[in-house]
Amino acid sequence: MSFWSLLLAERGLTYLRSRGSRLTLLAALFGCSAMSAQAASVGPTRILFTCANSARTHTELCTIRSDGTDLKHLSVGVEPAIGVGSTPRWSPDGGRIAYTATDRNLYVFDVNQATTTKVTNIDPATGALARFPSWSPDGKYLAYNMLDLRDAAPNQIYTTSASGPASNGSPLFPGLYPAWSPDGGTILYMTPAGTLTAYSTDGSAPLALGNNRSQATWSPDGTRIA
Repeated sequence: MSFWSLLLAERGLTYLRSRGSRLTLLAALFGCSAMSAQAASVGPTRILFTCANSARTHTELCTIRSDGTDLKHLSVGVEPAIGVGSTPRWSPDGGRIAYTATDRNLYVFDVNQATTTKVTNIDPATGALARFPSWSPDGKYLAYNMLDLRDAAPNQIYTTSASGPASNGSPLFPGLYPAWSPDGGTILYMTPAGTLTAYSTDGSAPLALGNNRSQATWSPDGTRIA
């Protein structure tokens, strides 16, 4: 399976294939602007990202083929006051999308059924924010970062059900950027001090991997980390 790197270029979203040097401009070909490099996710056949609508009044979920064709805007089916915020992520089977909405909660959009489920229960008035979702390999759970400046440790990794009902779930440890391994046995994350760390879901002691200070991702076979 090919590994793709997604970049935010001056004119829009691009991709870089690891086996080759060709950069291909994607979103800007359609007058659509990617909102951030972290707001893109590679699925089995399409790339998912957030982009402005044609009137540039709000942000939507969009998908596009890796050759830059067939741009689609997805209607997530929630009330207009709750729009798409950031960090969309495909489910392992490509049938659902987890994303942060503008009400600061995580939602899961079912692509085939065109239904949306709220999976966290944050009161926006508190200023807390659920972000950076990562799917378990079986698609049952989401690991995510809870930002809550009211806490002494404002960045925490939580897990919650991907099917609802809305619940913030269980806190695991302080950290950012969770990334579930393809075999489900490990969650990568960055500590508040900037150390890339591997947490084993069997409960063994976390393993520090180095001062990465960035978001890490697994290769599809789970043998390497970028």
